[in-house]
Amino acid sequence: MRQIVLLAISCMAIASCASAQLSATVAQPPKTYELYSWRESNGSWTFSVVPSPSGANISAAQVRKRKFLLKTLNDLNLKIASLPGGTKILWLDRIAGSGEHAKGNKNLSFPPMELTEKIHHYARSVDVQVDLLSSEKK
Repeated sequence: MRQIVLLAISCMAIASCASAQLSATVAQPPKTYELYSWRESNGSWTFSVVPSPSGANISAAQVRKRKFLLKTLNDLNLKIASLPGGTKILWLDRIAGSGEHAKGNKNLSFPPMELTEKIHHYARSVDVQVDLLSSEKK
């Protein structure tokens, strides 16, 4: 009887370990974030990285919420580095669903090409994809 109990416990332990390993190897879907940027009156750039559960659908209040604000390029890079590999960032120059001249869109823009390229390059180096989505009509 004692051997049967030990055998049962061993089988349960092995099954538990196998289950944990299997769930650890199942790929999680990549998480999506939205990135917004604007130039401050002193010429510096501010960034906001906001979780986006279902594509571009964040409100202006969320974009400007203090906990999402990043005041330097280094802060932005640290945030990007903290995201899991495979994360997708949608970089937008306006709040989705709001009119072009809506208050929430005021000052939203992309930095100069040189800075934008630095951000893209860094993101790629940590396996984060950044897609620049401009509201300009081509």
